[in-house]
Amino acid sequence: MDKLTLLKALIIAIMVYYLMKGILYLILWQVLSKAEENSKERAEKAKSIIMEQRRRRDEREAQLAKERREKKFY
Repeated sequence: MDKLTLLKALIIAIMVYYLMKGILYLILWQVLSKAEENSKERAEKAKSIIMEQRRRRDEREAQLAKERREKKFY
């Protein structure tokens, strides 16, 4: 093999390396963005569940307070 053929092979190998590295980074970026999106959805769902529980608790407490005020003592 002469030097020119060796140089061509080296350039091709380097280009293939960076192509594979780029593809790997793109895949990793897509996976991480999807995971971030899913975690944001889960956080929003958990927040809405907590807010609903608080709303129900406050309604129950208000109802109990109202019943206590209306209760007649004999």
